[in-house]
Amino acid sequence: MERQTRWTASPAADYDAQEESLVPPARVGPASTIRGALIAGFAVVFALWVASGYELVRSLRDVDRRLEASRDDFQRGQEVLTAVRTNVLLGSIYLRDAVIDRTPESQEDYRKALLQIREEVDRMLPGYLPLIGSPLEQQHWDTLQVELENYWKSR
Repeated sequence: MERQTRWTASPAADYDAQEESLVPPARVGPASTIRGALIAGFAVVFALWVASGYELVRSLRDVDRRLEASRDDFQRGQEVLTAVRTNVLLGSIYLRDAVIDRTPESQEDYRKALLQIREEVDRMLPGYLPLIGSPLEQQHWDTLQVELENYWKSR
């Protein structure tokens, strides 16, 4: 018997072989492990993102609070210094008026007004002391105290 050589395979055999090659083998373990690792990684990145956003907002609120306190301190200091300046200038005006008007009644009125202004200045100045924040400001404060004392002595 002669052997027949077939150049093509039988259609049924070919179909079964192709079908087996098209279906990937079931790999449930490694695919789900990779997917779980990716989900866990994204969850960690998202959690870090949320935590850093929260920390940023918290620190911005803290900075805003400190800025507001600093602004309030500056405003109070300016109010005290403006009141001192105004009272010293008003005292100078009263002194000028006392020199011009030499009647005994007016002299006593001007003296009372000057004493009242000095008491008001002396009462306001301690309110500025807690607002001093730097050595330079402390030096200016000391100079102001000396100058005010000299001013009141000269009056």
